Amino acid sequence: ETIQVIPVAEADKESDKVYSAHELDEKNKITLIADGEAPVIRGLEIMEDRDLIDRRDGSITIRASAEDELSGVKDFYIVISNSDNAVMKTYTPDENGYINITITNDEPIFSGDFTLLGYAVDNVGNENSLSYGTTEFALASSVERILSPHDPIFKCGESGILTFTTWGYADRVEVIFPESMTALDPTLNKVYDYTDCPGYMITEHLQFMVPLYTPENQNLEITVRAYKGDKKLEDHPTISVIGVSGTVLDEFRTRLR
Repeated sequence: ETIQVIPVAEADKESDKVYSAHELDEKNKITLIADGEAPVIRGLEIMEDRDLIDRRDGSITIRASAEDELSGVKDFYIVISNSDNAVMKTYTPDENGYINITITNDEPIFSGDFTLLGYAVDNVGNENSLSYGTTEFALASSVERILSPHDPIFKCGESGILTFTTWGYADRVEVIFPESMTALDPTLNKVYDYTDCPGYMITEHLQFMVPLYTPENQNLEITVRAYKGDKKLEDHPTISVIGVSGTVLDEFRTRLR
């Protein structure tokens, strides 16, 4: 509700009262706005129920604004603070009143655990704030032969390299090879523990050998599993084991003859 207050001057002239001219009084009028409502923040709904952000699912961009139909918005901003690396940044609106943030960008502030706080206040002091916490966590992995060609197509006895990268301060990563391989070599599986040295981005290279007598002519799936708190990501690089020309051991025996 809007109320206009117009001051009026009064003077006594003998037995009469004289008042100031209304058109002149209007120039000094005061407008009072009865505003008990806080500004409305729009655009942060995208963060609702989003406990985990996986970059493999695509880009996520926030486009936020604040509105107040009565007294108007006095101030509006978004603060992002990362609890893993203590990075903090404040974002303010552009010339059109919007704050645009792509929270899947490859930047430390969006990696790991972070909180997004939206704040708006109107011209009479009504405040509104919205806060969302999330974890940005990512995992990628690949396998290749050590020898050329590097495609992940192996004969028994050949060696390869599994490479994985985690983003977001992972606690640990497990590499689990297929049972048909670990039955022949129980040492293949590995666990990487980063509890004491978490990192924004960590890359590891694991060299392995396809055991002799691994069943041939099939595709085998390796499981790479990354953990952060109660959150988990998995990736499944695949290798092919072929039986063409026997094993590496057969070739070695041929050369010895």
